Amino acid sequence: MEEKQQMLRDRLLLVGQTLVDHRESSFKEVLELKKNTHHMREELERIKSLIERISEQLSSTARKEEVLILQRQLDLLRNGTD
Repeated sequence: MEEKQQMLRDRLLLVGQTLVDHRESSFKEVLELKKNTHHMREELERIKSLIERISEQLSSTARKEEVLILQRQLDLLRNGTD
């Protein structure tokens, strides 16, 4: 009887240690995931900012092209009336 109780205690201790180890491992994984999520959010903000700047530059470029087209049309009108 005492031997069975000792085996049960040993098993219980082993199960308890396994649970503790698993909890520690899970906790480390969660911390790593949080760190990665934070890093990804920072990268996402940088990418958003870059896209906004590129978009602004493209809009500006399009306006310049429109001005050039209008300039050519105006030149054609001036040359046509001379």
